[in-house]
Amino acid sequence: MALASLTLLALLGSDPAHAYGTEPIPLVLEDEVALMEGSAYETGYLPSGSPVMVNFAVEAEELAQVEMGTLAWLEWPEAVTLMWESVPETGLLSLIGELSTVVYLKLDLWGYEGEWELDRQSISVRTEAIFDPLVLSDSIPDVVSIDEEGQGTTVINYEFTVFEVVDIILDVDLAATMATSMAGLEILHQDQVQLLEYESVVLDVPADGYIEVDSTYLASWDTAMDVLIQPGVEVCVAVLGCYEWDDVVDIPIDMGSNSFDDPFRTREYEFLLPVMTPPDESYDFGEVYVDTLANWNVEIVNGGVEILQGEAGVTGSEYFEVYPDFVLADADSYDGMVVTFGPLSPGEFTASLMLATNDPAHPTYSIALTGVGIEEVEEVITTIPAEVGCGCASGGRSASPLWLLSLASLAFIRRREQER
Repeated sequence: MALASLTLLALLGSDPAHAYGTEPIPLVLEDEVALMEGSAYETGYLPSGSPVMVNFAVEAEELAQVEMGTLAWLEWPEAVTLMWESVPETGLLSLIGELSTVVYLKLDLWGYEGEWELDRQSISVRTEAIFDPLVLSDSIPDVVSIDEEGQGTTVINYEFTVFEVVDIILDVDLAATMATSMAGLEILHQDQVQLLEYESVVLDVPADGYIEVDSTYLASWDTAMDVLIQPGVEVCVAVLGCYEWDDVVDIPIDMGSNSFDDPFRTREYEFLLPVMTPPDESYDFGEVYVDTLANWNVEIVNGGVEILQGEAGVTGSEYFEVYPDFVLADADSYDGMVVTFGPLSPGEFTASLMLATNDPAHPTYSIALTGVGIEEVEEVITTIPAEVGCGCASGGRSASPLWLLSLASLAFIRRREQER
């Protein structure tokens, strides 16, 4: 019993090694968000007043895809605490840019005039970055950024003949630069807010053994896109020769910027817990003879959906003991133990049956024990001697048997008369 009590006291202490918890659940946080939709820009005809002018129309779409890996679990007994831990290098941010371009030509050269749509192109720009989640304010890093300076991509390499005597040769490069950053603002678990990566939140304990959790990660976004057009134009007219467009060099285009907050997809998950049905809060053994034993059969019911396990021990009077000194019950089942009161001396005695289990609603439970030790009383039998004397006669003579018989007869007669 002493060893069981020491084990139980250690379990009830503050040593975190004795804390209970669930197995970690792997979670993947995902989001897909439109950073830029339908952003359009048109240069107008350039260079102004030139016999050969080109107009560039650009429309941009930008999409971000992000995912992060984390582990979630519960700890107690102080409180049912939800813990999250990021999984290193499981963060992936992908940027997908889509650029649609239209090129228009306007010609007023040597008597040849006209306006035409020369070409339509669509190009995709994709870049990505790997990072460590959860990029909250105390995380390393606390923000993930992509600043991708686009390289020139030839979108148009085109030769166009006008009036059968004018040849237009276009050689246009386009470079898109995407700058985007994402940072975590908070994680909402049920109605509890987590602001820091290493912060925990306390959840309510259900009665049925299921803790269902909804977690939503909220991120802030900043994005911007620039496009650089590098045009090359050459016009050749039969007999008259060629005209090369060298009045305009690179054309920078600001496609715009955007800043906003966006929640990730809500993750729904659950934890399974044991639920102990508490026994009586007290038990009285009553009076028990010294050097004898009285037993109380205790039934520990597990109404939860996970194995109930823990320690049992007795504190107080050494005349109380419990066997076995542990609790182990499957889900929707029960376990039993016997508490014994065996007084070795008379008197009133008290103790406490202590249960420390992995039931977060009742991590520790105390049952008051009382009992009284009493001693067994021996029966005393009194006998009357065969010869009785009054001790009053001289010479030491004993009373006559006939005299005694007469007294008995008189007593019997008197009793009969009284009965009449």
